[in-house]
Amino acid sequence: MKTNKKLLFMIIALMIAFVGCKKYDDGPTVSPWPAKWRVVNKWKVEKYIVGSVSQTVNSSDTYEFKGNGDCVSTSGSIIITGTWEFGSKKESIKVTYSSIVNEQKILRLTSNEMWLGDMNGNSETHYVSAK
Repeated sequence: MKTNKKLLFMIIALMIAFVGCKKYDDGPTVSPWPAKWRVVNKWKVEKYIVGSVSQTVNSSDTYEFKGNGDCVSTSGSIIITGTWEFGSKKESIKVTYSSIVNEQKILRLTSNEMWLGDMNGNSETHYVSAK
């Protein structure tokens, strides 16, 4: 009987820990995949949100984040290469193109969606997998 109580206590403690582990504001509570695996993908913009105004985007532009830290932005025939890395505690992404660094807060990160917001909370960009 004592063993059952310990087991029940451990299960409850783990459930509480997982519920409290939500890293990104709009993200899943728990993910079996590391954050890097979810970022590494080819993305396209689905919509922009500035203030309370949402604008859906229909564009062929893509942003590819590679596992080696490289990133490639493609807009028509224009290709820009740079690098990416996580910010503090993997709560943001820093993208560097030609010594210009743009850091954005991660709001949601799944294998098919990545929502990034400016560090002041004024705007968001919602990406979907382009693969």
